Amino acid sequence: MTNIPISKTDPFTKEYELEWKSVGGNEFYEKVLNGSINMVSSKPDINRLFLTVNHLDGKDYLILRHPSKDYMLDAGDKFYLLFDNNEVLEFEIEKKSFHLYNSLNDTYKQVYENRILLFKEDLEILARTEIKDWRILVSDNRKIEGMRHFGTNHNYQSELKLKSALRNLFYDYNEILKGIDSYQPISKLDYKEEFNPEESCHLYLMKDLANGYYKIGISNNPTYREKTLQSEKPTIELIKSKLFSNRKVAVAFERSLHKTYENKRLRGEWFELSERDIKEIKEIMG
Repeated sequence: MTNIPISKTDPFTKEYELEWKSVGGNEFYEKVLNGSINMVSSKPDINRLFLTVNHLDGKDYLILRHPSKDYMLDAGDKFYLLFDNNEVLEFEIEKKSFHLYNSLNDTYKQVYENRILLFKEDLEILARTEIKDWRILVSDNRKIEGMRHFGTNHNYQSELKLKSALRNLFYDYNEILKGIDSYQPISKLDYKEEFNPEESCHLYLMKDLANGYYKIGISNNPTYREKTLQSEKPTIELIKSKLFSNRKVAVAFERSLHKTYENKRLRGEWFELSERDIKEIKEIMG
């Protein structure tokens, strides 16, 4: 089964992006659907789900696409994945489905999309465990679920092959991103910090000794952040940090430094800095 990636770097943000030209051998005439695993619910009636995983804007997203005639998702709705070991991942929809494109196929008509932020912990489960089933729970307690392939223009025309196609998609996704310098998935522990704007926060500078690249970021606990990054890449080292009375101030300094060295940005928070740049940043941090 062949998954064909579309890898590119955004020329403005320098962010690496990963989407798919085709997954599971898809050969649909609509290119958007070729980049997702196409399934249909088994109950309570036929509802289509086009599922994929993309790396966009420096973050990992589980992508749900669906015809508006089948269902629409709103903030607060839930999406579940059940695995063969009976583990369940639960995701809450944060925003209303947005219009993706008008289909030439009268069966779909209008196709909408929802993006679910994936954390490091989610990706680890998806990479090692086979998906057994999925479920969507909408606000009126309507359940949409099932594990059936849809269409014939692909290589997963059985439940067994469908599960294999999903497993291969997440495996290939992880393998591709492992080869990207400085790629670091977001940990749930780090992400929680964003919801505490009044707490004290550090601005930090880290260096990857393996390639000489520098990371400019913020964290409530930069030493702990260093250790979490080292678990993935032992060559990362904390160079300096500065404590601010609240996160808002730290964010302002972080954004200012990112803008100052924008022309040296590699991706996300990683930069290729000179000795002079490092000296300037250290002076700012005091």
